[in-house]
Amino acid sequence: MTPEQYLKMNDLWDLERLKQHAQHNNVYVIQSERIPDVVMLHYADVVQYDNLWNTFNRMCRGLILDMKNRKVLAYPFNKFFNLGQMPETNYDNLSALGGFETSEKLDGSMIIAFINPNDDKLTFTTKGSFD
Repeated sequence: MTPEQYLKMNDLWDLERLKQHAQHNNVYVIQSERIPDVVMLHYADVVQYDNLWNTFNRMCRGLILDMKNRKVLAYPFNKFFNLGQMPETNYDNLSALGGFETSEKLDGSMIIAFINPNDDKLTFTTKGSFD
């Protein structure tokens, strides 16, 4: 499911409804001070520590929305997991799919790029903060 589908299906293009839904799913709604009507969604640490993952908070890994124009400006990628960390990454489940390839997961900084809807300039940020 894409963020667009999820937001439409759950009627979340209203900021107050989005905030309530986010709070219920342990997601922060970060409003940009410099770009009106633009918000970033990022899961809270408790989701990771208490394994409270669901469809919504997995996609909220720096998801940037233009609430005025009802557009997804940036969708970096869903939260992903190490081999064996979740049922879908269990070795036996992956093998049953007919084979898979793994790579080393390295720590680093994720840079998110999006077009600012107010001035059409390319804007860069990191997950969790517009600053």
